[in-house]
Amino acid sequence: IAIEKNNLGAVKRITGDTTSAMKLYQESAEIAAKEKDIRSEGIAVFNQGNTFRSIGQFSEAADYYQKALKLYNECGYKEGTAITHLGIGVMFKVRDRDYESALREYEAALNIFTELSLVRHQAEAYNLLGELYKAIAFPGTSSTRDLTFEEDEDTPKVPELSSSEALSKANDYFAKALKIPREALNLLTANA
Repeated sequence: IAIEKNNLGAVKRITGDTTSAMKLYQESAEIAAKEKDIRSEGIAVFNQGNTFRSIGQFSEAADYYQKALKLYNECGYKEGTAITHLGIGVMFKVRDRDYESALREYEAALNIFTELSLVRHQAEAYNLLGELYKAIAFPGTSSTRDLTFEEDEDTPKVPELSSSEALSKANDYFAKALKIPREALNLLTANA
């Protein structure tokens, strides 16, 4: 039942009904906790964090992401840990304009995805890294899938790179992301 409520919560979130989504995620987390299903509890808690992030409630999102990381570490769910690092990275990028911390989170996620050979997630991490370096190369053009950063007077925390170095890194990561599907298809074909 916990998984079904979590999945229904995802549908509600996608359709924009974040209130219903949060209620379903909370119910899912409670059921999973009662059943001692730590992994499912972590997934529901992570989804609560993602929902808070998508509506700009970053403090709440950060709390839920930290709870999800704790649960994932407790049960050894590395994929969930890596996905949570991506969410935290997006938060650092959007909320704090702290590109150095976002970079650390994205790289942590990429390392886990690579270790686990999760090529689809590797492509996502490569794309986020590319977007991050693009934002460094072209300040003021930052974007994410969930939110658009509105310019203010805060100076972003940016690694020491020239625009051309950052753009080169962005292009490298985008190229790596584009190679992933072909590599994954080649692996599937070779095993057939």
